[in-house]
Amino acid sequence: MRKKYIILIIIVFITKAITFGQSSGSTSNSVANPLVPDSTYNKYKLPLVSAGAGIMTFFGDIRMHDSKISQVGRFNSGAAFAVEQRFMNALGVSINIAKGEVTDVDNRSDRHLNFQSDIFQGNLALNFHFDNGFIINKTSLFAPYITVGIGYMTFNAYGDLRLANGTKYHYWPDGTIRDQDFDWENPENGKIIRQDYKFETKLDSLNLYKHNSITVPIGAGVNFKFSDKLEANISSVYYFTQTDAIDNVSYQKTTKFKLFNKNNDSYLFTYVTLQYNIGGESRNRAGNKYYKAINFKKLDKIDSDGDGVPDYADLCPDTPKGVKVDKDGCPVDSDGDGVPDYLDKEPNTPAGSLVDQNGIALTQQMIEDKFVRDSLIMEGELVFDKDTSMSRSDVNDEMVHRQYQAYNNSVNNMNNNSNSNGQLVNINNINNNNNNSNSNINDIAKPVAGVVYKVQIGSLGSANSKDYFRSTFGINEDIKVDVFQGAYKYSVGVFNSYTAARQYANSIRARTGIKAFVISYKDGVRIPVSDARAVTDQ
Repeated sequence: MRKKYIILIIIVFITKAITFGQSSGSTSNSVANPLVPDSTYNKYKLPLVSAGAGIMTFFGDIRMHDSKISQVGRFNSGAAFAVEQRFMNALGVSINIAKGEVTDVDNRSDRHLNFQSDIFQGNLALNFHFDNGFIINKTSLFAPYITVGIGYMTFNAYGDLRLANGTKYHYWPDGTIRDQDFDWENPENGKIIRQDYKFETKLDSLNLYKHNSITVPIGAGVNFKFSDKLEANISSVYYFTQTDAIDNVSYQKTTKFKLFNKNNDSYLFTYVTLQYNIGGESRNRAGNKYYKAINFKKLDKIDSDGDGVPDYADLCPDTPKGVKVDKDGCPVDSDGDGVPDYLDKEPNTPAGSLVDQNGIALTQQMIEDKFVRDSLIMEGELVFDKDTSMSRSDVNDEMVHRQYQAYNNSVNNMNNNSNSNGQLVNINNINNNNNNSNSNINDIAKPVAGVVYKVQIGSLGSANSKDYFRSTFGINEDIKVDVFQGAYKYSVGVFNSYTAARQYANSIRARTGIKAFVISYKDGVRIPVSDARAVTDQ
């Protein structure tokens, strides 16, 4: 199913790229257009060489697992190299080489697998380019393409089974990794260690299967053309392999060759490369050929607004006809007030004066009246009669002061007791809401006084998985949840006797297959079983 999704994504990617390429590459083929290149020029007469890097994503039998979500494997780096020869405008043949690694980890409670395989891939591909003059113009800056081919790959799988000092990983039923086997009578033994994800152990040391395979790469990409010589490429290629052994899992199930066997491993390589076109002309030579018909001397004299200043030097290119301009082509402003003479209704404004949009100097009275009008608008809302045409003489000073004081008090109140919407908030309601936010973990067990024993059946990252144990293992007992060492510990039963708890653990192990074991608490705090037995003299 995931392979179908990958192919669908590639098709959508091609469709979007074609649409973008058509919009960005629409150049007229008219003879009068001096930007159209010489029809005898073929920049792809010689091969293109490309190199770059990207990420490899694995699809196989080992992967991060979740019962509801299908997750993509880990991202790993890879390098790409290719040589392509284009012909017949649309088609190209390329030799592609890729080298990298694929990695994944599966740490389910009953399945602890990991691997890293070095990949070396070579293939011969047929490429269809859309910038062929029929679908997209040849001069388009963006040129999508699709590719399909046949290739050969080699691989070697390694696993992370131990630390650098040689200590082997031991996976315990409580979800931890320890330096020794699990002792269900003394579960407190064993030092907790962590995987270092250094894949040091060759997984197929006996060479039980072939470490090579035929591949069928299918993908798509887009070229961005910086010039006739240099292009950038973004590609995504899905490799269908003919092996199920890349991750060293389930290879024995594949009994016969099948081109697209659903059991086969596969991987996606998404990469970015730079392409050098050996047959392309340099930017200067190509430019001279494209623009040789243009009269640049004539262009230098064009004056679109007719103000006497050519366009290339005109800082005000749309000056009205007949307006006197300065050396930069901008309308003259004799009094320097920022309003050009042809719009200035007060042509001799004293230097340094504040003026309005008509060039008229503002008096102190005008400034004060404007201030009063503006003060009647608080935070975008009128607080006095919604009339902005009033002057200072129309407003009683005491009334303005009273209105402003009321507004200022309301703002202070909102700043002290408001949420982001400016509404008053009851602090008690906030506390009640916060208390209710933890209702989803109300299954946490309440502390029991004294020393008691329980039987642990699981350790998970969620407190809401009781139904999992009931439906999967048929456990009908009352299941309790405790928080310990950053995880949720699921347990059943409460016993005063260690012997009774141990017998109960044995019955659960026999009935369900769960590696249940005895744990102990003192006044609600988890303690080693050996300490609990010493306290209770058991």
